[in-house]
Amino acid sequence: MESYSYKPSGIEWLGEIPEHWKRTRLVSLGKFTKGSGISKSEIQEEGISAILYGDIYTKYDIKTGLLINKISTTTALKSTEIFKGDLLLTGSGETKEDIGKCVVYDSDEKAYAGGDVIIFRPDRADSLFLSFVLNSELAVYQKIIYSKGDIVVHIYGSKLRNIYFPLPPLQEQKYIAEYLDQATSKLDRTIELKKAQLVKIEANYFSKLQEVTTKGLNTSIKRQLVDSIWIKEVPEHWKVKRVKRVCNIFRGKFTHRPRNDPRYYGGEYPFIQTGNVSNSKKYIESYSQTLNELGLSVSQMFPSGTLCMTIAANIGDLSILKFDACFPDSIVGFSPNSGINLDFLYYQFEAIKQDFYSTAIITTQMNLNIVRIGNVFCYMPPLEEQEEIVKYIANYSEKIEKQKLNIHSQIEVLKAYRKSLIHECVTGNKQVCDAYIEE
Repeated sequence: MESYSYKPSGIEWLGEIPEHWKRTRLVSLGKFTKGSGISKSEIQEEGISAILYGDIYTKYDIKTGLLINKISTTTALKSTEIFKGDLLLTGSGETKEDIGKCVVYDSDEKAYAGGDVIIFRPDRADSLFLSFVLNSELAVYQKIIYSKGDIVVHIYGSKLRNIYFPLPPLQEQKYIAEYLDQATSKLDRTIELKKAQLVKIEANYFSKLQEVTTKGLNTSIKRQLVDSIWIKEVPEHWKVKRVKRVCNIFRGKFTHRPRNDPRYYGGEYPFIQTGNVSNSKKYIESYSQTLNELGLSVSQMFPSGTLCMTIAANIGDLSILKFDACFPDSIVGFSPNSGINLDFLYYQFEAIKQDFYSTAIITTQMNLNIVRIGNVFCYMPPLEEQEEIVKYIANYSEKIEKQKLNIHSQIEVLKAYRKSLIHECVTGNKQVCDAYIEE
């Protein structure tokens, strides 16, 4: 195969393109339309296939032949039908970098697109090739420029139509699309295997955490039976006590409603919420919200070293506060009694989460009750043994974190290569022909 000859693209940020490719705008290759209707409440288990704009971010990538969501015939009548080969792009999102994410619908099954889905129906180009183009850095750069908004980002068909890119002849588009489809699928499978490794490592860590915080480091010593959902026995010399007997329990406080009233914020007092607990690892070391004097008057300050647990939304998440702060009634704080090591308490609460979950009150969402939490049993070795277990877990955790960091690095390298490969192919920097395609 002869190598490409190149020519200036006429676009400063693009550079040179293959001589036989042409520069084009998206609008010259088909027509735009919009999705309509379909709220989340109208999604059902059976019915006609449908896609919402949020699905494009969370469920699909590049192409899909199977739409998970279903709607009724009545809902379909107020929506927009899509067809095989249609490009579906997100009209709104959270970041400029993700706005306008694209997936090509690759099925003959009747389906419909909801509001905030921009539909592009190509009639003079290969749909799969265009999907790779519109998800490439080449298009992302332009979509960032064309997007509007900060908290909620929007982009419109009137702007997407102006996206420029180099276009090869149709047969070459098909070769490139098929090559990228195979290559990215292999990369995606490798990435998923790496993610599965992470899940396995986390499971092994949790198993070890349960073992050492309920059985100790010496597995040969005599044991006693206990009444727990999953723990059958603990060392005989350990004390079996209810949570309320090993620490003080106090609930967060913010009595004013609505809680987001701006008059109560912007002062000098740190204010954490459930997200701070859920998104931290072992420690809460930073904050973004603060209360003023008025906010403090309807809340309560808790000291650094408080063990925090979320009791609403993502229940049972744990972390240790590293600074004095206020928090709302969706968080419970624990302060260990004398003879109880704070870190050991954190690790054991992580290990016995299932017992906390079993006390949850289920309404529209699961909630933990402070009284029920206090009555859960925990298992306390002597202080010296607690400290030995904490030291063991710290050393074990360090090894685990190194393994996870290594795998995360491998995943990032694979993702970067995937992105680079798509860019090189759709800009002609990498030459592709049918010789690259697997039979």
